[in-house]
Amino acid sequence: MKPGIKAELFLPVAAFPVLLALLFMLFGFALGNPGFKLDKTQHGLRVSEVYEHINPVHSGDLIVAINGLSYGQTLGFLFAWPQQPSPGSFTLDRNGERITLPLKTIPYTPASLLKIIWPHLLLILVLLMLGIIALRRSPLRKVALLFFVSLCGFSSAIAFTLASNMGLMAPPVQSLSFFGVMISNWLSFSAFLHFVFRFPTERDLIKPHPRLLPLFYFAPPAVI
Repeated sequence: MKPGIKAELFLPVAAFPVLLALLFMLFGFALGNPGFKLDKTQHGLRVSEVYEHINPVHSGDLIVAINGLSYGQTLGFLFAWPQQPSPGSFTLDRNGERITLPLKTIPYTPASLLKIIWPHLLLILVLLMLGIIALRRSPLRKVALLFFVSLCGFSSAIAFTLASNMGLMAPPVQSLSFFGVMISNWLSFSAFLHFVFRFPTERDLIKPHPRLLPLFYFAPPAVI
């Protein structure tokens, strides 16, 4: 690598998604296994898969409240800090009927947890390795850094989705996951678009049109 960018300076950036994944694994061990996976939608957390019959939920059920907090309050928990009047419960919408149930969990074991999230962990490691290789071996220092940052951002977004894949039913954790995915996708897609417009360097589209650059990083939140 040419002088100017030392890969060692950016290793903490590559470690961030790994630390995030470990953090959510710790959340999983602390909160327990509810037996289902979730997908975030506009109106609630949809049960995407039931792999153990611990709670009486079905694939397709829409969870609209956790611990007495509405879906909006759950996602905004980190900023609003609402009270939790009904700990250990959730409300789901099934064919228009609202059903409130107590949350039941069983402890995760390392094997049971890895069985659920290993594809995501593998994808995180593959993306990080590709980014590190590009950063260390490419002679195009600034362009390689953009590629590296975008892959680290995508890896972080995947790590934040572990909360849903483990079905973690805690408002602070789901809120952290929601904002983490949103910010990670924003930064990673912006950096990747920046990379695409600068690579290959022979057709660098940023140099003759510098006003494009702010659009890459400020347009996503404006569109949202």
